Amino acid sequence: LAVWDASSARWLFAETWSLIFGESAAVNAFNRLPTLCVAAGRRLFASFVGAYFDDVITIDIEALEGSGARSTLRLLQAVGAPPSPEKHFPGASHRTWLGMAINAAEVPTSGNISVQAKDASALNLHRGVFEAINSGRLSRAEASTLRGIAGWTGSLAAGRCGRIGLEVLK
Repeated sequence: LAVWDASSARWLFAETWSLIFGESAAVNAFNRLPTLCVAAGRRLFASFVGAYFDDVITIDIEALEGSGARSTLRLLQAVGAPPSPEKHFPGASHRTWLGMAINAAEVPTSGNISVQAKDASALNLHRGVFEAINSGRLSRAEASTLRGIAGWTGSLAAGRCGRIGLEVLK
């Protein structure tokens, strides 16, 4: 933390272990280390790694023999943020994470990774849409929830193209 002291006309420096910009900065502060680790893992180790808050996941193809997961684990340990045992998984080409099923088994042959919504995620989305259609109404809260589910599912499965239909829910 740097503060200008007008009476002495100099900068004063201090180390802080708090959210100096208040609670509104909590999400950004909380996500900096995982974001840095994901960027480093992708660039330094060419790992298929991603994070959602403090959940870090690595997808490996069989030929890599788990090297992506091992390098991600070592990276997290090096910065003092090793995952808890229930959040650390060995390398695998199939992962279910955050409502999505991710399959990287075809990367060596076709270069493709398939991503699809888990059945429960798709069912929640379908149920919400059909309830709105059948009732002929959609409250703001219901539209917001449905927009969140649709946005998350669509963008994970199809990137920014997956958000095309969300405007109607606004």
